[in-house]
Amino acid sequence: MGNVFSFSISGDEILSRCLDCTVAKTAYIRNLEDKLGDLQAEYQKLIEARNEVTKRVMIAEEQHEMKRLDQVQGWLSRVEAVGTEVEEIMKDSSQEIERLCLGGYCSRNCKSSYKFGKWVAEKLRAVAT
Repeated sequence: MGNVFSFSISGDEILSRCLDCTVAKTAYIRNLEDKLGDLQAEYQKLIEARNEVTKRVMIAEEQHEMKRLDQVQGWLSRVEAVGTEVEEIMKDSSQEIERLCLGGYCSRNCKSSYKFGKWVAEKLRAVAT
């Protein structure tokens, strides 16, 4: 005869998992304004670090006739690329914030706000590292 197996999932467990998924996704919308503020602050720190590194590299190149390392140039290029994305996020942020309703817990366009909130969270992680 064939193998027989069974599994059991209670209705409460299914509901709990669905709620966990929904809550995790709505966090992108609910925390959008806070995450935008965090992103702006972290981006400002990154710009300050970039300016300091650029200044030090230029001084070293001029005074000590040293050459810029590829790692330094790569980091500066990545900062520039992330900066472009952060500026695009900030440009679109007011439109997304206007879509929020119910004290920021919901959106008039949940799909758009979810995607935007997720993008903000990803950029925040990229900028903070």
